[in-house]
Amino acid sequence: MWENVMSIALNYGLMAGLFVGLMVYVLKDAAKRERKHMDIISALAEKFKVVEDIQKEIADLKSEIRSRK
Repeated sequence: MWENVMSIALNYGLMAGLFVGLMVYVLKDAAKRERKHMDIISALAEKFKVVEDIQKEIADLKSEIRSRK
């Protein structure tokens, strides 16, 4: 598909071909970057669940300590 777009752009001149080439490069690079960002967000979300579990356990411990007083 990109080969067809590139050949059509080259028919309009070198600058059009360069533009299409740069556009394809930017789109592919953005997709890779987006994938990395989604992986980072997923990892942070998992770590946040651990923090929530710790907060719940601390709240349980606090309530148990208060009930003993």
